[in-house]
Amino acid sequence: MNFKIIVDSCCDLTEELRERFDISTAPLSIDVGDKHFIDDENLDRERLLDAMRNSSDAPKTASPGPGPFLDLYQKYENSFVVTLSKELSASYQNAVLAKELVKEEAADKFVKVFNSFSASAGETMIAYKLGELIEAGLNRDEIVEKTEKYVEDMQTLFVLDSLDNLIKAGRMGKLKGKIASFFNIKPVLGATPEGTITLVDKARGSKRAIRKLVEKIGERG
Repeated sequence: MNFKIIVDSCCDLTEELRERFDISTAPLSIDVGDKHFIDDENLDRERLLDAMRNSSDAPKTASPGPGPFLDLYQKYENSFVVTLSKELSASYQNAVLAKELVKEEAADKFVKVFNSFSASAGETMIAYKLGELIEAGLNRDEIVEKTEKYVEDMQTLFVLDSLDNLIKAGRMGKLKGKIASFFNIKPVLGATPEGTITLVDKARGSKRAIRKLVEKIGERG
């Protein structure tokens, strides 16, 4: 039985992983000021980063609509899908809606959508797990069971190197942000069990923040 792995473009894939597991992507869109970007293989990352640096507004992202997911589902008989946390984006809801639409067209198609309860690297780890299970020759029920357990046990922690977009988005006051930036304060953030992002700790400087991150990983086992 052939299986397909589909992710949204918040998933932080390397080209090696994409090719090894033949992963397809439903792209998010990004608006920075009056500039519009599609997060696909044609994205000019330097142009995007330059626009973000020069804009006084935070970038705004939009999840893939049901359409891109539906287009992918129609091509494959068995699809495993990994999305951004449904608490952070409509990507999960749109992937599920596309599943309902494709099942109306072809009731025998199999689509399983996994809410990552995370983002970026968290999605990547789930996609990697799916790839390993498929390579191991497990059937789809076994893959679903083991992946759901993996998602349940997974914990995501990360260090935010720049506060610029938090300040631009109004998530942090300008004065507080300037003070934190002046003293080189780096927040250690993590995904909650509900799939939101929370402050876990903070440290002065990247090296200390990384040490804090390692400590927190050790505490969580």
